[in-house]
Amino acid sequence: MPVIKSYNPTKKIRIWSAGCASGEEPYQLAMELIDFFGYSQLKEKVAVLATDISTEALMQARQGIYTGENVFNLPPAYVPKFFLPKGANQYVVKPMLKDFILFKRLNLIRATFPFKNRFHVIICRNVMIYFDQPTKDQLLEKFYQFLEPGGYLLIGHSESLMQRDKLFKYVQPSIYQKALKHEGN
Repeated sequence: MPVIKSYNPTKKIRIWSAGCASGEEPYQLAMELIDFFGYSQLKEKVAVLATDISTEALMQARQGIYTGENVFNLPPAYVPKFFLPKGANQYVVKPMLKDFILFKRLNLIRATFPFKNRFHVIICRNVMIYFDQPTKDQLLEKFYQFLEPGGYLLIGHSESLMQRDKLFKYVQPSIYQKALKHEGN
């Protein structure tokens, strides 16, 4: 979390999980942020938006009910700290995590995004692999537009931005930083 460690603590850090599916990624992010900041400071320092096109996936994300297979892929200390057992081989996310994440429906290929503010981090893992190149290019332009200067874009391990080096510079596998200069911005 390089942006989290180096960011000015007087401003709220805005994070967007684009294509969040059933919510595992934003919940795990919230767990890591609680470990970093502590729960009492988290709401004043960080805002997390999680979006997906599927209303069914968003309903599951809001419910926060997962099988043991999903939960046991997390660090062992996270299970009792962030989940409550719910029946046989099911766990429900504790309310402190649910309250921290705003889940919304959003189609990533719509013409414009309804955001008023930019984000410091956009996470879009394993979503762009389903789009053709022109759609990927349009989406990356929108991500660029809605990232703060120097903000980070996190993508899936099977994705690459090699041809988009004018918009984003490579940091490490799956992590790119918004280029500071780009025509039109």
